[in-house]
Amino acid sequence: MAFVSTGDGSVFVFHQDSPDYYSAVQKIATAAGAKTMGYDARSQRIFVPTSQNGAMSIMVFSAK
Repeated sequence: MAFVSTGDGSVFVFHQDSPDYYSAVQKIATAAGAKTMGYDARSQRIFVPTSQNGAMSIMVFSAK
């Protein structure tokens, strides 16, 4: 699996079908401006920090 976090409020999930080919699996809605992300392979969770009205929070998604 490969993950791409974009500033438009999405995390895209891709599956590696072959060494040179990836297919889109899922689009996860996050928050506008949330571009940074982290992935914990042990728990298979994606972490996306966000800031809304000056308050920081972390969105957590399962990558299973």
